[in-house]
Formats: sequence, structure tokens, C-alpha cells
Amino acid sequence: MEEAGRLSPDSSVPAGHCADARLAGKEESIIFAGSISYAIQKMANAEEEGLRRGLTGPAGKSRKKTPALDIRPAKEEDLPAILDILDAARGIMRASGNPLQWADGYPSEAAIRSDMAKGGGMLVTASVGEQAGGCGEQAGGCGKQAGGCGKQAGGCGKQAGGCGERPVGYFAFLPSPEPTYARIDGGAWLDDRLPYHVIHRIASYPEVHGVFDTMLRWADKREGNLRIDTHRDNRIMQHLLEKHGFRYCGIIYLASGDERLAYQRLGEDG
Repeated sequence: MEEAGRLSPDSSVPAGHCADARLAGKEESIIFAGSISYAIQKMANAEEEGLRRGLTGPAGKSRKKTPALDIRPAKEEDLPAILDILDAARGIMRASGNPLQWADGYPSEAAIRSDMAKGGGMLVTASVGEQAGGCGEQAGGCGKQAGGCGKQAGGCGKQAGGCGERPVGYFAFLPSPEPTYARIDGGAWLDDRLPYHVIHRIASYPEVHGVFDTMLRWADKREGNLRIDTHRDNRIMQHLLEKHGFRYCGIIYLASGDERLAYQRLGEDG
């Protein structure tokens, strides 16, 4: 039995501590290997998710062509895709230090249905027809899959978003008056006389860029007087609003009593 204080022949570590040191080294190796495996799994998950949405290429790399974005009215069959987009946006909020906004299941399916019933539920789609893996170009693409186009469940072109597009964003574009905007504290609207449109429930996937720009260009063609409110902790939205010329106007209150920061932008016709 080795004495606790004696040095091992090939080490400066006391022999009595060699086993502990080697064990610790093995544990560190196991932990390190586990971290590598976890990172690889995360990358694989990200790649799989991107490929599922048709927006990224192998290893999570962006496809060569940036998908063209379009906006159309949301339909009943788009609801599952919209709820997925809302979940992704909720994840962005939580990751960026915004834990309270969109809590308790909001926005609900009922809220989206209400948007659509008013003609204001809008879906942002990404064109994937010209990208690798796009409609008709992927292995087993539209019309080439076993069973052929039209024989699959839902058929090609009948899936949510249709063949050639992928739902990547959502927002509500609703005409005035917005009841919660009747009272504003700590400031005033830039204009409180003219009709306006309010944009609610803005959401998109984090890997898709240009959704906010596309939404505003679309809205500007239809309304020169825009209002948006957001949570105090939503720094990302506040930055985007200020970047795109919105002015902070004050505090408004939701039906629940929760406060929101109110913004307005007047165009040339506003």
C-alpha cells in the first residue's frame, strides 16, 4: 500500500492522490465529451428544423438565394403554421429578457381567428420555388414523390401555404378605432383626429430576416397613419420601431390593465 505523501514515479502528484486526479481527469473528459455531443445535437436539431421549413441548407447554412417574402390574408388551413410562428416569436422574447409578454397562451387561436374574421390576419410567406430543396427541385419534389402530386395527404399545393411558399411570419392589420388607445398617459398621439391602422401580434421565425421591413412596406401602401404598441421589456421591437421612424407617444393600457409603450408613425398622407 502506497503512502499518501509519496510521489508516483511519473508524476509530481502525491501517489495517494493519483487515483483521485486521474478520476477527476476522466470525469472532465466525460463532461467535455458530453458537451460536444450536446452541441452537435443542437446543430443537428437546428439543421433539421431549418430543412423542415425549407429555409436553410445543410448544416444550418443559409441557402444561396434569400427567399422572397410575400404577404397574403391568412386562411383557416394556415392556423397550425401561424401557431408555430407565434411559439417561435415567444421563444425570441424569452431569450432576449422579455419573460412577461405573450404569457398564458396569448395570442390564442381564438385571437387569430378574430383577426381573420375582421379581414386583418396577414401571413408572411417565403418563396422557396427557386431554392435548392424548393418546390419541384428537391429529391422527390412536387409531382415526383411516391404517389405523385395530388395523391399525398392534402396534395401538392393544398398544404398550408401551398407548394412554393412557406409561412414565416404573421401580423394583424386592423382599422381604427382601437379601444385601448382611447387613453394615453405620459404623452400624446402625434395625430388623434385622422383614421389609422394598428399592427398587432407581429411574429416571425428568428432565422428569417426582412419580415418587419416587408410588413411595413406592405402597410405603407395601404395606410399612412400607423400605430403599434409593445411591452416595456421588448427591446427588439422598440429598436425596430425607432429604426423605422416610429415616435414614442406614451403609455396605453390593455383591457387587462397591463401597460404598453405606444408608438405612431405618420406618412406623407398622415
